Amino acid sequence: MSGELILKKKDNIHHRNTYHEYREDLREESWYSCCYCSRAETEAFGIGFEIDHYLCQKKYPEKINDYDNLFWSCAICNKLKKDMPTEQAQKQGYMVFKPDEHYFEDHFELKDAELLPKDDFIGKYTVLLLDLNSLNLKRLRRIRERLYETKEAILVGIRALKGKRIDQLRKEVRAKYIRTVSSLENRTKSANDQIGEFILKQLNRSDILNVDEEKQKRFVERRSFLKRANALIP
Repeated sequence: MSGELILKKKDNIHHRNTYHEYREDLREESWYSCCYCSRAETEAFGIGFEIDHYLCQKKYPEKINDYDNLFWSCAICNKLKKDMPTEQAQKQGYMVFKPDEHYFEDHFELKDAELLPKDDFIGKYTVLLLDLNSLNLKRLRRIRERLYETKEAILVGIRALKGKRIDQLRKEVRAKYIRTVSSLENRTKSANDQIGEFILKQLNRSDILNVDEEKQKRFVERRSFLKRANALIP
């Protein structure tokens, strides 16, 4: 069964004369993140963000200012996507994942920071075309996973403590219990702030300067797969 759509297009957007005027609407709609790789603006040091035309401007000029055809994308994904897929690849059924129409769970599975495709025509095509298992993206997923697990562990402990009935405790420890729970809640907020800062520091590296030992392997796989799909190789 399909889950929730990653992105839901707004239905109350005021018509603009040019697609550039939709910039802030698209940013907010995408939670200030790339609609393809999910990299947030605050996690993308040195990487710009752009308005992507899902159906490219050259082939579909009538959709240049069509809001439903516009998405907020990081410069890396937008550059890799270009005007893909080619007409020949489209005829065979290949498509780039469209976050407001396709369900993530139908086409991808996230396992050990690796984005595994469930099908060739949308899942594998998108993963290889946009290099969604790059070194930096896998690092980002691992950091996010550790952040989530840390927060969950802390919250479970606090909920367990708060669920304890004070009248079940000895009188001499009740005041200390209340102070401890309050202190933990305050420290949780502080820890989350520090972890957030840690994420920013870890990602404050250029994609160009990071050594990605598997990049050539992914490039060969990408080129071979797209060639079979009769796509133009950039």
